Parts: sequence; structure tokens; C-alpha cells
Amino acid sequence: MSLTELEKEVENLDSSDFEAFTKWIDAYAAKRWDAQFEQDVAAGKLDKLGKKADLAFESGQWEKKEKRASSGFGLELMPNTTNS
Repeated sequence: MSLTELEKEVENLDSSDFEAFTKWIDAYAAKRWDAQFEQDVAAGKLDKLGKKADLAFESGQWEKKEKRASSGFGLELMPNTTNS
């Protein structure tokens, strides 16, 4: 099936099937993104960025702030405005 054919099929879905398809495609896209992210991490593609973030945090450019998320408590990095 070509992409054009697939697009036409999606356009012809009724509301409930379109909603189900949307949920499925969102979950599938997230799964593929996660897999690619894991591959990039394993290949060291994010090492330079991680080191840069660590240095920025250690130099005081960023600070941890506790925040209450809808799912519980978590940490959030915020710009450190006291060192400006």
C-alpha cells in the first residue's frame, strides 16, 4: 500500500475508528522515538550534550527545584537567576 492509499483510507475512517487509529499511531510513534533515543544513547550520540549539561549544572547555571507534578513529586531544572 502506498502512502497516498493509506492517507485515503485514514480519511475514510469513521469517528470511533479514527480515534482508535490516532491513539495507536501516537503510541507507535512514541515507541519508535524511544527505540531511536535508546540507540542514540548506546551509540554515544548524546554524550557531548550530557557533558555540556553537567558542566552547566555544576557551574551554577542551573539549579534543582522541587515541583509537584500531577503524578507526584519530581525535580525540575531551572535557570539559576541568583548568579546573573
